[in-house]
Amino acid sequence: MRGALLYNHQLKKRKLVKYEKVNEGDKIKFITLKEPNSLHENVISFMTVLPPEFDLHKYIDYDEQFNKSFLEPLKFILKAINWNFEKKASLEEFFG
Repeated sequence: MRGALLYNHQLKKRKLVKYEKVNEGDKIKFITLKEPNSLHENVISFMTVLPPEFDLHKYIDYDEQFNKSFLEPLKFILKAINWNFEKKASLEEFFG
């Protein structure tokens, strides 16, 4: 929600009418940002494309993005089917 509000605010502030505003019920994408950055936020949401006019591409936190959008959902699924996500060492491996 906060990311969508930030996106809409930046569109209005920069007078960018060629991009769609995020509305309630829209499917959105999000990007996690490294701090400090020009927006002083750690996330921004958008509809289809992150406008280059925001100049945020250099602040994208790719590691955190991978964790939030891939690893965390995967851990949730694996926990539901009772699979372990991380490899554990066994005594056989220790003495083998």
